[in-house]
Amino acid sequence: MDPVTVRFRGLCTHLIANNTWVRGAPPLNILTGDKRRVAIRTFIANSALIGSEIDNSKDVPVHHPAIWFKNPTDEAHHFFALKPCNDSDWWTAPLPRVVLEFDGVSPQPANINQSFTRLPSVWSLTPQMYNPMPRLDALNGFPPHAHAYFDFVSGFSIDRIAEDEVVVTPTFISNPGLIVRAGNTANPGPSIPVNGPIEIWNKPDPPCCSKHDYLLHYFPTTIDLKTHPPEWPVGQIPASTSSCSPVKVVSPEVYCSSSGYP
Repeated sequence: MDPVTVRFRGLCTHLIANNTWVRGAPPLNILTGDKRRVAIRTFIANSALIGSEIDNSKDVPVHHPAIWFKNPTDEAHHFFALKPCNDSDWWTAPLPRVVLEFDGVSPQPANINQSFTRLPSVWSLTPQMYNPMPRLDALNGFPPHAHAYFDFVSGFSIDRIAEDEVVVTPTFISNPGLIVRAGNTANPGPSIPVNGPIEIWNKPDPPCCSKHDYLLHYFPTTIDLKTHPPEWPVGQIPASTSSCSPVKVVSPEVYCSSSGYP
């Protein structure tokens, strides 16, 4: 049986409680709904707010969050209404607006591997004239700017794998489960048994890398993206898929995939 892990593909923003490797990143008091401290909150932006929250001249496409299970349990099938992916062992469904957390993990501190600290950081890429302070409701609530969270409290290691993806490996001390909350509330919600890898995708539609996708990383912050969005330095790279034209971006991971705390 494959180990239980979660792999993030696409545009996900990692809010880090104690980011000691990016200059200027402040400590964050991130809390679950029942007031436990979160080490890392992976924030999935709600791109349905692009039209109301981002300058209309920026070409930010809608992103479609999805959850994937390999060899899902019956409980996962029922809760998420999973559909098969071709003839593989993977099943998928749109990711609802929820807060996720593993159940049954060790209370030991997290292990943040060096590969993860080398991810490009939104904080360091933000021009100095801006001050991207976190929204308080992104730290201890569930604002409309969030489509979903995946909270990691303890007992996990986190790595950057390949060039633009992050994987979290929990250490379980009891049967692995996935807690699903309808928002960042004290209500624990159901714990769904899991027996294999999970993936969270947040890919654009169409599947092209826009040079302004990075603005979604500012949804957990107080920056006004409607009238004064930050501009990042650009450089030419190939398109993210063969069907899309090249665009000017810093790198595929900061525009089209995971990055550090903004």
